[in-house]
Amino acid sequence: MADQPADPVTLVAVQMQVSLDDYQSCEHFRAAVERCMRAAVPTPGQGSRLVAFPEDVGLGLLFLDDYEAVQHCSSFEQAARLLVELYRPEIGSICAQYGCSPARGLLLLKGDRVSEVYCDTFGRSAREHQVTLVAGSAPIPGDDGTVHNTSFVFGPTGRPIGIQRKVHLIDLEGPMGLDLTPGAVEDIHPIDTPAGRIGVALCHDAFFSDVVETLAAAGSRVLVQPSFNPRPWDAWQEEDWKNGLWTAMATHPEVAGGVTPLMVGALWDVAVEGVSSILGGPFDPPSDGYLAQAASPTQEDIVAAQVDVPRT
Repeated sequence: MADQPADPVTLVAVQMQVSLDDYQSCEHFRAAVERCMRAAVPTPGQGSRLVAFPEDVGLGLLFLDDYEAVQHCSSFEQAARLLVELYRPEIGSICAQYGCSPARGLLLLKGDRVSEVYCDTFGRSAREHQVTLVAGSAPIPGDDGTVHNTSFVFGPTGRPIGIQRKVHLIDLEGPMGLDLTPGAVEDIHPIDTPAGRIGVALCHDAFFSDVVETLAAAGSRVLVQPSFNPRPWDAWQEEDWKNGLWTAMATHPEVAGGVTPLMVGALWDVAVEGVSSILGGPFDPPSDGYLAQAASPTQEDIVAAQVDVPRT
């Protein structure tokens, strides 16, 4: 089906600064999200707006009910090991049931709590601010002992209108780290939203043609890449990141806009940096395609630009 006339949509990348203090209670997490939303949506209801948060914004919710126990740990791994020991009987039963590692056992034990707070917080924010909201991601249990890095998309009513599971995991997410379960390319699909048909490629996924081609071929007109970069943001990193969403849009002129929100800050020794951006298409190299970028790779920021998104 051919595209219909385009509608102006404001694309917003939330470069959220994370710290353990944001996860000491539900109220603290909601306050951190609301702080960003107030900056991202100064006036609710003023035109179509798509707001995207960074990948792993829900990861710290694992420690939500154990903040006092872990706050003085020196590393993410130490904090996770402390919780595994604290909940040894429960995690032992989960590991015996599913034949999984203690790391995944912890994620499964905490999964319902993480999912509840994550979905309630972002669903409420989408409704109160009247936006389409790509809620970064969180470790969400699936079926039969699986846990996926999952992004929820909420509509302006606050109801979830789509999810996407990360397919291509990095080492931190693999068997020697969080022991997450990769999603399947066959389950990749765009999501129809009031801001247009969007495709969500979680961080590393935007670097892989199987994900990008699937989303583009299915009619995605905005690509969103919620990201979490656990490395210093230097000149090499900045150039290497062009192999992700930037290359996807340069090779797919039918895509009207791209949003890359990156996390900054740290959870113990896991420090993250990055420059969030909005891309507008079509563009051809050497044109850089950037409509807006964050001012710093280490400070919280809101990056926004308007694009015309074709209706499909």
